[in-house]
Amino acid sequence: MNLIGSGPAGGVLGAKIMSEAMGLPNVICTDVGGTTFDLGLLVDHTPVLTPTAVVHQHELYLPVVDVVSIGAGGGSIARVDPVTGLLSVGPDSAGARPGPVCYGTGGTEPTVTDADAVLGFIDPDYFLGGNIRLDVEAARLAIKENIADPLGMGAEEAAAAIVEIADNHMADLIRQMTVERGHDPREFSVFLYGGGGPLHGTSYASKLGARSMVVPGGELASVFSAWGIANADLHHTHEQSSPQRAPFDPATAAAVFAELEQQANDQLAQDGVTESDRVFERFGELRYVMQTNEVVVPIPPGPITDVTVARVVDDFEARYEQLFGKGSGFSAAGIEWINVRVQAYGRRRKAALHKQAAEVGHRPEPAGVRPIYWYEEQGTVTTPIYRAVSLRAGSLIEGPAVVELPTTTCAVHPHQRLVVDEYGNYLISNS
Repeated sequence: MNLIGSGPAGGVLGAKIMSEAMGLPNVICTDVGGTTFDLGLLVDHTPVLTPTAVVHQHELYLPVVDVVSIGAGGGSIARVDPVTGLLSVGPDSAGARPGPVCYGTGGTEPTVTDADAVLGFIDPDYFLGGNIRLDVEAARLAIKENIADPLGMGAEEAAAAIVEIADNHMADLIRQMTVERGHDPREFSVFLYGGGGPLHGTSYASKLGARSMVVPGGELASVFSAWGIANADLHHTHEQSSPQRAPFDPATAAAVFAELEQQANDQLAQDGVTESDRVFERFGELRYVMQTNEVVVPIPPGPITDVTVARVVDDFEARYEQLFGKGSGFSAAGIEWINVRVQAYGRRRKAALHKQAAEVGHRPEPAGVRPIYWYEEQGTVTTPIYRAVSLRAGSLIEGPAVVELPTTTCAVHPHQRLVVDEYGNYLISNS
C-alpha cells in the first residue's frame, strides 16, 4: 500500500535534493509521461503532504506526498466531438500498445506525440537516440483525416491546436494546485521531467509566469523520478488524534509529541539509522470549530510553552487566510487542534552532484536546422537543432531552438533563453 503513487512522489523527492543544491526553495514538480501529467509542490524546500489519499474511490488515511494527476501525456488521444464539433485531447491514452500512430505499432487515433512529430519538434530519425524510426507521414494523415478535415484547417494547424490544448490542461492543473492553495506560481521555479516534460513544460510553465524552468540534469530528466527514489531518505509518519480547543495546554501537546517522537526514534533505530542521521519534524492539524477542513501548521522544535502555542494559533490563522482569502478567518468560532503528527526521516547518502567549471557565454554549434511550427508564431520557422553532447556548463542558446537528447527533447520557445548550469541542468527563462 505504501508504494502506491511512489513513482510521481519520487520526482518530488528528487526535486528536493536538486533544488536544495541550486538554492531554489519553492518548486513546482511536473512529470509528463505517456498517459498522465503528475504534479507536486515543494514549499520552502519541503514536499507538500496530504493527510489522506484516494485510490480507486477508496479514501486512505495515510499521509503521502501530495501528487495530483490528470490524463494528459504523449499518448493522449485527440478527437473532434461529432455533436459539438469541438476538439478535445485526453484523458484516454493510446498507451504503449498500440501507441501513437507514428510508432507504427497499430495505432490509428492521433495523439499528442503524433502532433509533436508533425510540427517538427521530434526528429523521426533520432527518436530514442535513433533506435526507433517514427512514421511522420502516417501521423500527418491521421491528424488530417480525424482532426484537420473536420475542422477545416491544415494538418500543421490542427497539430498545433492539439499541443496547445494539452499544454493548457497542464497549466490549468498547476493553477489549481498553486493559486487555489494560496500560492503564487510566479514565486516558483518549475522542474520539467519525464519523457515529455522538457518538450511541453517550456510552454505550460511560461503561461504561468513562473520564475524559471529547470530541466534537471539534462538527460537525467527522463528518469528523474527513479533517481529521486534511489536517493530518498527513509521516512515514517507517526500521528495521533488529540483534540483540544484553544486556549491550548502546552503540557498536553508536549506529552503527545514526546510519545510520537519516541516511537519515531525507536523505528529509525530498528532501521539502522544512526542517531546523528535522525531528523524529526512536528506538525499540527487545526481548524475552526464546526468546520471540516483542517490546516496543517508546522510546530517549531524545542520545548512547547505558552509562547509556542500562541504562535501556532497565529500561524494557523495566517495560513487559513492565505488559503481561503483575507478576512475569511473567524476566531470567534473557536479553534480546535485535531491531530498531532511527527515526520521522521533517516538521512541516507545521496548521489554526488558534481559541479562543472562553467564556460560562461559558450555558444554551441547547432547540429543542423529544420522547419518547426511554433504556435506563438502561427507558422513554420527554420529552427536550429542542438544535440546535448555539444552543450557544457555555461552554454547559452536563444530561442526558438530545440535541444535533442536520446530520451527526451527540450523546446526553447521564441523569446526564451536556455543556459546550462554547473550541475548540467538546463535553466530556461523568458527573455
